[in-house]
Order: sequence, then C-alpha cells, then structure tokens
Amino acid sequence: MIIDNDFAGDPDDLYQLVHHLLSPSVDIRGIICSHLPLHDPWYTDDSADQARRVVERLADVMGLDTNGKLFTGANSALASRTEPRPSEAAQFVIDEARRTDTDVPLVVVCGGGLTALASA
Repeated sequence: MIIDNDFAGDPDDLYQLVHHLLSPSVDIRGIICSHLPLHDPWYTDDSADQARRVVERLADVMGLDTNGKLFTGANSALASRTEPRPSEAAQFVIDEARRTDTDVPLVVVCGGGLTALASA
C-alpha cells in the first residue's frame, strides 16, 4: 500500500496514518507527503516538506523506522493537465507500479491532493 496525504494540515490525516501504521495486515510500501491546497488555513509554500517533518516526528514518537518509506511530493499543485510536477514521490509511484517481484496488487490510499499520483 502507498499512503498519500497532506500531513501538515488538520490532524485527521495523522489519525489515518497511525491507523495504517498500527494495522498488522497492511504492507506499507511508502508514505507520500503531499502539499496543502492554497486555500487551506495551514498552507505554506513548503507544505509537502512540512508534511514530511510532521510524519518524521510522528514516527519518532511511535518508535517506528520509516527509513526508505517517506517520499516528499511537489510543494504545489499541477500547473496544467499536461504538465506533471516531478518529485521523489511521483517517481516512487512509477517505480512501485513497474514492480514485477510481487503478486500483491498495488493499492494507493489518498487523503490529500493527487499531484504525485497524477504526475506519475
């Protein structure tokens, strides 16, 4: 499973993440830290980077190792329907979609923007 959310905003995103992290039946391949929309009250120009810092703090408090599982998305939305926003998160989605070493389907759960997924 890939989890994609804008973790720098309201706390419901973190509840969703903790639920998945604590679920023994979920194989989390990666966590994408996405940007907030411009109109969001918690919006900053680097909200995807901020989201990553929030998730890193959460993982630290929970005593979890997220090394190699956190991917930062673009800090802004798509400029158009035909121009992707390259990011390490978009590349991770591409790499996971191309994997041939598993019989498990790729599942992406999104609670925030879809910039990384659309860019991939």
